[in-house]
Amino acid sequence: MSVVSVLTEEHILFLRFIGQISWETPRSGEKCDRVRGSLLSLFTALKHHDEFQELIFDASDAEPAERERLAGLFIVEKKCHADFRDEILAALKCARKSPCLGLIDRVGELVARMRAHFKWEEENLWPRYRPSGGPVAELELERRARLVLEQLKAEAVSRGVWLNDSSGRGPDERARR
Repeated sequence: MSVVSVLTEEHILFLRFIGQISWETPRSGEKCDRVRGSLLSLFTALKHHDEFQELIFDASDAEPAERERLAGLFIVEKKCHADFRDEILAALKCARKSPCLGLIDRVGELVARMRAHFKWEEENLWPRYRPSGGPVAELELERRARLVLEQLKAEAVSRGVWLNDSSGRGPDERARR
């Protein structure tokens, strides 16, 4: 295993999680309870995702100029995640006010933007990761990253999504293989 493989597992799990949320949106007349619960879990999972990325990229042995570029990217990244959390709260508020009117569209748009954002992370952040401090330090970082990943897995499992489950990956993920 490696730190990059843990990054990959985390993204696969997150993509399955958001895919599951988009598939479970209620049809007309159905209750929103399951989607509300999943959105609350997603809100928490985004916090774990931030912790996960900070852990990995703060330990990177990048050159000072590259670390500065990474810091700038993470400012954008944190703003984007804060926007996602705001959208989740807005969707939850919408679901409380009416019998799920508009929730399907809100969740669909959120999921599409989150998928695009994860692709952006893979293309813009992942190539900037530099192994840190040799093999022993890298193994310790992988161990710590795996602990944070376990928290995210627990969030997803509480909503019925498993890392080895094929649900929720969506057409973008199937085409990558």
